[in-house]
Amino acid sequence: MKKAVLLTLLLNFVLTNPIFANENKREKRGMGMMGMLEGLDLTKEQKQKLKEIRKESTGSNNRDKIKAMREELEKKFGSDAKNSELEALNAKIADAQSQQHKEMFAKLLKIRSILTVEQRKKFQEIQNSRKKKMRKKLQN
Repeated sequence: MKKAVLLTLLLNFVLTNPIFANENKREKRGMGMMGMLEGLDLTKEQKQKLKEIRKESTGSNNRDKIKAMREELEKKFGSDAKNSELEALNAKIADAQSQQHKEMFAKLLKIRSILTVEQRKKFQEIQNSRKKKMRKKLQN
């Protein structure tokens, strides 16, 4: 049981921290989800609807909460905190990440609903291309 908890904690730190640390940088460079939409020849109406969807998003608030909880977990991990305390905090992080994923998916569905079939196909191609690039980066 202890090994499973430690493995979960270590994987949590290794796999998620670099992703969230660079997320804001990606969005500033136009590489976030909204950056992918720029190449879809959106109409003015679609752009307006995207702005509304973006305003509805609470993603950065969740990211900040998750980051703070991770930092707290990291501090407690090196202290004399009980394993049950670490497990509870890790479960809380997992719940927040799950909620964040649900919100992101709901946002994707809203975006999908305003795209034409052709734009959806192009968006899918852009996503697949980015996934391939990320896999190559992770392999190197």
